[in-house]
Amino acid sequence: MLETKHNIFVLVGNAHKFSGENFVLTDMAEVAELIDNGLQEIASDGKLILDQDFMMGILKLILDKVQTFKKYMEFMFEEHTCYAVGS
Repeated sequence: MLETKHNIFVLVGNAHKFSGENFVLTDMAEVAELIDNGLQEIASDGKLILDQDFMMGILKLILDKVQTFKKYMEFMFEEHTCYAVGS
């Protein structure tokens, strides 16, 4: 859940940069609703929190709308990998 909060702060903190992508700060209400719906589903079925496709799909509507944020999310969760020392 900490990752979700961080990513939302990235979205809010850079909303002014996304105005050219048809996203403004008032669109955060839509983001909040998407997250709320996702959390309600997780509350009903706790195993969903371990489902990467479900977790990434929570913000799919925003990712499809704001390509810069989508690229950031892809970097953070698909390209940005860390390996433990000695692995």
